[in-house]
Amino acid sequence: MHIWQSVILERDLYGRIRIACPPQRAPASGQYLLAQAAGAAAGLLAAALFPAEQPDSSGLWCAPHTPSTWLPGIRLHLRGPLGRGFHPPPGMRRLAALSLDVPPWRLLPLIQRVLHSGGEAALFAAPPPRAFPLPAALEVLPPTALPEALQTWCDYWAADLPLERLPDLPEHLGAPRPAAEGEVLTATPMPCGGLAACGVCALPGGGLRLACKDGPVFPWRATL
Repeated sequence: MHIWQSVILERDLYGRIRIACPPQRAPASGQYLLAQAAGAAAGLLAAALFPAEQPDSSGLWCAPHTPSTWLPGIRLHLRGPLGRGFHPPPGMRRLAALSLDVPPWRLLPLIQRVLHSGGEAALFAAPPPRAFPLPAALEVLPPTALPEALQTWCDYWAADLPLERLPDLPEHLGAPRPAAEGEVLTATPMPCGGLAACGVCALPGGGLRLACKDGPVFPWRATL
């Protein structure tokens, strides 16, 4: 984990920002950077920046939901990479990605990874993404098709859903339990980045499990 400074290089029409980021400091898929703007754009709370594409020498594209005042030229104070990211099995060839109520930005690096290695990926999304830059090789299906894919097709599955939708996950997985292993990214504010254990990002159920440091990616059985 590093504490460092960067600058916003670009903001696109989707609300993504591209920041200067050395490859060795880029978060893995599912991890995040905690960012605080400098100067007049500074707010009271830091924002979690998730990669929205595989990083390269031109910088790191970060998923939307950053403040509208974060424009090119704004300097950022960064801490990270933080948290637990996705851990697909070695040799993964078929990925099923589930996105509920949130655009699948945070799943894109994982999708790109499997497609670039010659594998296959399918996105099960509700609602289906519109005006969204998805890879041409990615198949988009309704979530009702997911249970069959989990039993007969994929090697691994990954989900991105709001924390309040965790109780709905078993319904979308179907029965019997998935034959393939999977992980869930919980979408929730993480203002302290694991420093204060403030509990804002705690998962429901027994025991204190914090998305900011124990996640935000969890093995799916740990979310039930």
